[in-house]
Amino acid sequence: MKYTFANLLEEYRIHIPIIQRDYAQGRKDEKAIAVRKQLVPLLKNAVQGEPLDFDFIYGTVKEKGKDEILYPLDGQQRLTTLFLLHWYLNMKEEGSFGEILKRFSYETRITTKEFIEHLIESDFRQKDYEIELLSEVIRNEKWFRHQWRFDPNIQGMLEMLDTIHFEFKSISKKVLPLLLDADCPITFAFMDLDQFQLGEELYIKMNARGRALTSFENFKAQFEQLLESLGNHEKMNDFSYKLDYEWTNLMWPYIGLEKTIDRPFLNIFAFISSIIQVRSYTAADVFLNKRYLDMNVLHEIYKEESSVQYLFDVLKIWSEVENKDDLFSVTQQNAPLFITEKNIFKNLVERGSVTLPERIYFYTYTQALLNGKEEKLPALLRVIRNLVLRVRQERKGEYTSNLRYDNISEIFEAVDLLIESPHSIYTTLQKIKKLPGFTRDSLEQERKKADLINTRSDLKEALFELEDLKVLSGNLSTLQGAFEKYGKDLVPIVKEMIAIDQGLVVRALLTCNDYKHLLGYSTLGDYYNCERYLYGGNFRREFLWTTPKLNKLWEEFFDRYFSMKRSSVKETLQNIIDTMNSWEHTHYAYYFIKYPIIFSNPILTFVFEREKEMLIEKLSGKTMQSIHINPIYEAVINELPHLCNKEESAVKLDTRSKLVTVSGKALWLENSKWTTSDQFKSKFNEAKAQHSKGIDLVEQGVRLVKLLNNLKAN
Repeated sequence: MKYTFANLLEEYRIHIPIIQRDYAQGRKDEKAIAVRKQLVPLLKNAVQGEPLDFDFIYGTVKEKGKDEILYPLDGQQRLTTLFLLHWYLNMKEEGSFGEILKRFSYETRITTKEFIEHLIESDFRQKDYEIELLSEVIRNEKWFRHQWRFDPNIQGMLEMLDTIHFEFKSISKKVLPLLLDADCPITFAFMDLDQFQLGEELYIKMNARGRALTSFENFKAQFEQLLESLGNHEKMNDFSYKLDYEWTNLMWPYIGLEKTIDRPFLNIFAFISSIIQVRSYTAADVFLNKRYLDMNVLHEIYKEESSVQYLFDVLKIWSEVENKDDLFSVTQQNAPLFITEKNIFKNLVERGSVTLPERIYFYTYTQALLNGKEEKLPALLRVIRNLVLRVRQERKGEYTSNLRYDNISEIFEAVDLLIESPHSIYTTLQKIKKLPGFTRDSLEQERKKADLINTRSDLKEALFELEDLKVLSGNLSTLQGAFEKYGKDLVPIVKEMIAIDQGLVVRALLTCNDYKHLLGYSTLGDYYNCERYLYGGNFRREFLWTTPKLNKLWEEFFDRYFSMKRSSVKETLQNIIDTMNSWEHTHYAYYFIKYPIIFSNPILTFVFEREKEMLIEKLSGKTMQSIHINPIYEAVINELPHLCNKEESAVKLDTRSKLVTVSGKALWLENSKWTTSDQFKSKFNEAKAQHSKGIDLVEQGVRLVKLLNNLKAN
């Protein structure tokens, strides 16, 4: 079963037993330094998005009163490093994990045990060691005893803490909550040797002959026994033989610094086991907790002879692919998958952790090879990519994948259906009405593309070029109608429009319709439920270009675009903005289109308190905690930066902004009209009556700011 350090510590007290050696990863010899330089950056990468599997932890569990105490027999070094990492982050981030950390202790030396206790109880914070080494700060603590300087465990821990501090000090976001979460990126498998009637005697005997039995050797022996117990005697012998020869050759290019095939093989084995498990609808927790080295789980997965055969077949077919880089490179040149590492096989066996889309893509490659349908891969991958990336959900204007364990088995069925069809991928799509794992709307988009490809082959390359744009990622929800109408001519226009500042695009779109998208509600001024709207923006291009409900807007826009086309995209957009702003001065959209400063930031999120009264706030971030300002005021400030104080005009939280001049006087909008404080209001209103006719609110504001700066109190 997969564990994190936190949940292992919550389940057991961990005592490093007397028979264990000193903490070696903190030594100062060249080998230990090399280990730290490799290991700690891996820990840092893990909390930044690259999960780390810490392999097996072996030990025995003994009851002592109400507690269960785990005595690690293999894994002491890794557990100690994880303890130090958790202590450091708990201290740095002022967390509350200290009480749990007290469940970790050493029995090897009383000095080490006491040092750990004092370390956990210490109350210094990051500011205490901003100049000195962390180890020196600890050595200078009153509780640090002189004799501890001669304890190799303690000296090793201090060396490791300095390395951890060097790597992690620059991380500004809080990392400890991630390590304490169920989705912790640093995991390991734990085996209680008592369950296998093994214990300290095994550990001592193994060390007596020079080395401990590795976790991989344990796995190999146990899986061979499992195959034998299931009646697969022939496969048991084959497994051992192929692992020593054929499969070793398969894994050899990926052995890494460890110089063994252990980890690469276990990674591919776990993946294949997960395929069998998913297709047989085994319990979800196996998949989610990656319990593919648990022999009880493997017994269920491989109890059918066909499952064992599938394991051998997959390893055989990948052994026969001579140049895997070429396979992945060529197919993805024709159908980019928008993944960092094109060679998914390499990524899988080296890291062991792949995303759900990558898992589906690798299954697609595997099944195509097994069925002798390699020629189908480019078209198949394109269609599967498009469908998979549209399994998503929108939250606050941003799309995230909605792939779940429950989706995977049906999606595997869909892949098999498309591969096993005697027809081409696009002909198959024309013939089917539904596809497991995907919505009818999503399938219908691919069916329309298939119709277009089969009836208008001249548009095929243009279609592929369009949907291969990263922002679209195969999703033509908003552009299918326009593409069918304008074909190849649409592609370069869309490419350039996606690449330029989206403020210009949004202003042109807004001439067609008030398309603002409701994100939620915020408190502003006198109202608790003010609508918060999104228009797109540089940070939310995907929303603007792929949200299905905007398809009619885009069709209308491109009709307008092609009827008003100029020599460049920017010129055409500006022409639309200049000539097609038909909104009245009393409508907010008139100002959003006319004044480019309003759509100048990458977020393009606004809170509407009372739209008709122009009580609107433009957010610099995503929530009211960010700085915000009424966009009308911002437009005035942009016209008169020397007479306005922009910093004083912008506010935070639920306060309405005001337009503040450099003289400290303020004006603001009420009921869509400019006003100011009572001491200037009389003269201000007289001037407003003279200067407000026939001009918009921004133009009025420009004149009134000039006036107000020179006004004296009534």
